Amino acid sequence: MRALMVHFPGPLTFERSRIAITTPPPRPSECGPILRLVTRERKVALPFVLEKLSDPDTETRGWATHVLSELPYPEAIPPLLLRLRDVDLSTRVSAAYALVAVARLYPEEVRAGVLAVAHGADPIDRAAATRVMGELREPSLVPELVRALADGDEAVVASAHASLVLVTRQDFGLDARPWLRWWELSSSRSRIEWLIDALTHEVSEIRRAAGEELRATSKEYFGYASDLPQRDRERAQQRYRDWWVTEGRARFRRKG
Repeated sequence: MRALMVHFPGPLTFERSRIAITTPPPRPSECGPILRLVTRERKVALPFVLEKLSDPDTETRGWATHVLSELPYPEAIPPLLLRLRDVDLSTRVSAAYALVAVARLYPEEVRAGVLAVAHGADPIDRAAATRVMGELREPSLVPELVRALADGDEAVVASAHASLVLVTRQDFGLDARPWLRWWELSSSRSRIEWLIDALTHEVSEIRRAAGEELRATSKEYFGYASDLPQRDRERAQQRYRDWWVTEGRARFRRKG
C-alpha cells in the first residue's frame, strides 16, 4: 500500500473539478487505475487514504475524500466531517457523498456526527451539515432542518431550505410554520408516500425529481413523466398509490 500511495491518485480518466457539477459523480474506481487498485484493498487501504485527507495538495486531498465513498467505514466519519468545510468545492461534495455511503451501513454514527456539526458555533460548518442532511434523505432529520430555518446565517437557512425540498419533495419556503404543519400531518407516513404525493406538485422540477427517485427506489414504473398532462400524471400517481397499498408498504416494511 505504501508503494501504491506514492503514485496516488495516479493517471486519471475524469477531471475532479467536475465532481461538483456531475450528478451523481462517477465511482472513484472508475476514475483511474491507481484509484481502482486502492478501492479494491478495502479496509487495508483505509488508514493510507485517511492520511491523504490532510494533504496540502488539493488534488490529492480531494481524490482521497472521493475514494472514501467506496471505503464506507465508521473510522472515516470524523475526518469526512472536517472535509465538509474544505476550501475546494469538489472536495466538499465528495465528502458529502462519502458520508452518505457510510450512512448506509452506519446510519446512527453518521447522524450523530452530522448533528454535532449542525449545532456548532461556526456557520460554515452548520451550512455544510444541513447540506449533508439533505443528501442523507433521512425523514427523521426534517425537524432539525426546520429548526435551521431560524438560523441567523443566510447560508445556513438557504442550505436548510434546499435540503428540506430534497428530503420531502415539497416546498413551503423559508417560513418554518407551514413546514411544521406539514410535518405534523406527514411524519407518520413513509417517505415513499411523500414521493408519490409530489408526483402532482405544481413545480415541475420537484415532481420530476420525485418521479425519478420513486422509480429508482420502488423499481416500479407506471408510465409517469413530469411533463404529462395533469390528468395523466394523476392516473400514474393513483397507480403508485394502489401499488403502495397492495404491495409496496409490506415490501418496504420487510426491508426496514
